[in-house]
Amino acid sequence: MNAPMHVHPGRWLPAATAAIVSLFLGACAIPGGGSAGAGIVLDGDVGEWSGDAAAWADAEYLYFRFKVDPIAMGGPPEAIQASPRTVILAVDADASGATGFVRDLDGLRGFGADLEVHFSPREKGRGAAVFALSPDGSRRSIATVESRLTVAPTYASEWYEGRITRSVLADLPGLDAASRRNAVTALMLNADGKPDAWADPYAFEVPAPAEVARVEALVPARAREAVRVVSWNVERSSPLTNPQPFARVLSLLEADVVLVQEWDEGSAVDLAGWFTAYLPAGPVWSAHKLPSGVGVVSRFPLTPVELPEIRVDGGGRADGSRDHVSRVAAAVVDTPSGPVAFASVHLKCCGSASGREESTRQAEARLINARLGEAWGGTGVRVISGDLNLVGTRRPLDLLRAGLDADGSDLDVVQPGVLGCRTMTTWRKWDSEFSPSRLDFVLHSGARSSVVRSFVLDTTILSDASLARLGVSRVDSDASDHDPVVVDLIVR
Repeated sequence: MNAPMHVHPGRWLPAATAAIVSLFLGACAIPGGGSAGAGIVLDGDVGEWSGDAAAWADAEYLYFRFKVDPIAMGGPPEAIQASPRTVILAVDADASGATGFVRDLDGLRGFGADLEVHFSPREKGRGAAVFALSPDGSRRSIATVESRLTVAPTYASEWYEGRITRSVLADLPGLDAASRRNAVTALMLNADGKPDAWADPYAFEVPAPAEVARVEALVPARAREAVRVVSWNVERSSPLTNPQPFARVLSLLEADVVLVQEWDEGSAVDLAGWFTAYLPAGPVWSAHKLPSGVGVVSRFPLTPVELPEIRVDGGGRADGSRDHVSRVAAAVVDTPSGPVAFASVHLKCCGSASGREESTRQAEARLINARLGEAWGGTGVRVISGDLNLVGTRRPLDLLRAGLDADGSDLDVVQPGVLGCRTMTTWRKWDSEFSPSRLDFVLHSGARSSVVRSFVLDTTILSDASLARLGVSRVDSDASDHDPVVVDLIVR
């Protein structure tokens, strides 16, 4: 039956994993009104999906969503790329059992899998891997950069959504080239690598495939009377050894306040000096920076907020020598609209939903929330931004923002999309085992401020004409493994 699917334990069941959706008018273009894919954003929230949309494709991308039953997983929810069990999204690229690999499983004997995406593959136990399949079940690895696999969210969730390119399917040998139908299903492997849960295949019509086109886009000017905030993990102090890409991008973005992470080298004076030296002539920049690499940089005067050291048990030795020291730098910036309190945060990396790293992230998020609440005092407009490393659960995000607004409510989470695209990824390393992810977040005081514009800039997807107009290079975004997140904030 063609209906939304979910993975449950046992034989194929109609509620199994995959839903593939896409009606995008270009590589990342926003779909026009009236299409079944209109309004779909790969942000990990499938609430905007049509209730009966189990599969869809445009010429460039195949979009999917899937749901995994916790009973099938055998325990609490785990992030799909850091799970104890492998989940497979299988694609029959011509909806034919005469081609591809056919499994001898009830409900799948007419399904010829031509390509599979393995989440938490057995070989590595984490990340994702894409394979082309032969009729005998042998497989060939496909690089993530070739498939452009993207999945959201990065943390443990009931539902996941993602995409792969259509061109990677069209290049598979032995397909019925005249077919304009695809089919998808999903499976879960047991400890022996055998499927013990799978889904009823879903077949759907597809247009002719096309290569992914470059995006035509312009960087929006800063909104009138807004404070433009940029958050950027610059990856191991890269602006010091490779300054020009960062200078071009930051000059283009015309930020008022920049929150940095991984700017490990140098002092606050050095950080402010870099901005003054490399950005267009204007006011001398001010900065507050900690040795842990987090900092606040501003065109406007700022006052550092000194926080007591936050030390969290990192699971080390009894003498505390491996305790985790939280990375958070706070300052109050005197903007033309009044004082605004900022904090640049970099939470603990890596791990899974049930791992030690996740426990550390949650503990430090709770303590950072408390310290900032005490230190900011009467400053009513508050912004927290940075690399939150949400690869386990969403809980650290919610702990960080809890009750921190001026009216006692939670800080609002900004939802910036990649410029010209329907994704929200902020981190990308194509040679990693993990697919591009959203790791960077901006939180703000909804009671005292409004977001009038927000976006993520990825120069690698832009057209030649767009790059020329913007005065940047396609490889500028490769200077760091994170992209800058931009928010225009109106203080009320």
